Amino acid sequence: MKSKKANRKSPSLAPKLTPSQERAQRTFEVILEVAGELLKEVGVEKLTTILICDRAGITPPAVYRYFPNKYAILTELGWRLMEAEDAVVMDWLENTPDDTTGPFEQAVENRMELMRRVRQVGQDSPGGAWILRAMRAVPMLEEIRQQSIELVATAVTRKMVATYPDVDAERIATATRLTTSLSSLANELINDDPSKEAGITREMAVMSTLYYRNLLLGMNVTVPDPKK
Repeated sequence: MKSKKANRKSPSLAPKLTPSQERAQRTFEVILEVAGELLKEVGVEKLTTILICDRAGITPPAVYRYFPNKYAILTELGWRLMEAEDAVVMDWLENTPDDTTGPFEQAVENRMELMRRVRQVGQDSPGGAWILRAMRAVPMLEEIRQQSIELVATAVTRKMVATYPDVDAERIATATRLTTSLSSLANELINDDPSKEAGITREMAVMSTLYYRNLLLGMNVTVPDPKK
């Protein structure tokens, strides 16, 4: 699978140098970890390379050796987070049998579990929730999220077209782009208000399951009452 990093278009947002020696790699990782922590504390606007240096106990030249500005640091954090989330989805696609047309509640639960696993990646990443907010708030970082959506939608399309060859491939491609974008939005909503996580997760899973069942089976379906 081609890495999204190969698609980066702006040199000013890319690391100036990729460390190869162990000590340099540690410094590189410390910069990113501290930036993630500070992002949570002060937000995007107040985050500066000077703050990062002070917290990390390193000099400005040590930061500028690798990153030209704070946005390059945020970009690296964004790529890493999206690639980690995408890896979860790719693993799910490869190892989870397609159950779209099977028992409804099982299909919904599988999608809920995928959403939970993807969000766990963000929770485990330094400043993960704030990195997502930064990608939404800073226009130059929006491309990171869009490329992630495109990569995932393409992979889902490939699997569904192979599984359901009699269904129009163009419609499947449109559907996967829509549902992937909506899942990303649902994750953002949960990120903004974690108290609504359970409800948003289930409704998103129900919506996508019904949508695909209607598309793949050409049938009208109703939502079963989970309390029955």
